[in-house]
Amino acid sequence: MFGVIINSLGIILGSTLGLVIGQRFSKELQDQIMTILGLGVFVIGLQGALSGGSVTVMIVSCVVGLLIGHALQLETRLNQLAFGLTARVVKNGDSAKVAEGFITTSLMFCVGSMSIIGSLNAGLLHSYDVLYVKTALDSISAIIFASALGVGVVFSSVSLFIYQSFLVAISGFLEPIMTESMLTEIATVGGLLIMAIGCNMLKITTIKNANLIPAILIPVLYQLVKISFNPL
Repeated sequence: MFGVIINSLGIILGSTLGLVIGQRFSKELQDQIMTILGLGVFVIGLQGALSGGSVTVMIVSCVVGLLIGHALQLETRLNQLAFGLTARVVKNGDSAKVAEGFITTSLMFCVGSMSIIGSLNAGLLHSYDVLYVKTALDSISAIIFASALGVGVVFSSVSLFIYQSFLVAISGFLEPIMTESMLTEIATVGGLLIMAIGCNMLKITTIKNANLIPAILIPVLYQLVKISFNPL
């Protein structure tokens, strides 16, 4: 758990620094930073989507995940959570902007193979090297995101802590089934989700990204079905 705590603290510290820096930026400069971030996020997502997984699995996972997320109203629930945080913690805050920062960076920091591999290594081997590297990357990203998206980025540390703590807790169950093929499929699906975030940041689309969160689980189910039919 130590690596997970460090990762969460890194986001908090990076976000705090970003908030201080962002206050010095004009609205026009913040908008330009958002555009650059959107382009960067899209490219990162594209690299993940082209990581070698099945395009069919990627598309099916995202469609099924979207249907599940829509049924559970994940986007609405996360927005309500962000609005509640704004009302209690941030006086006179822009609730919509807090929600955007919270959801966008929660997905950015949680979706990816480093979260999974780092958490598994922490749970199974008590090795935190991957999470330390991820902490450095997330901290730098948090500075940039918080300067443009505001205090919502700080709250994403809570999402990351819960998500990675859960992975550490079930690492013993996941270890036998977490094959290289499964990680590739997860990375591919995660890449498409990150591309969707980039498109929203660029105001090209208005995808409800939170509703896509269950898509990450579909490749796991797919691989479990494959293993059950091909145990050898």
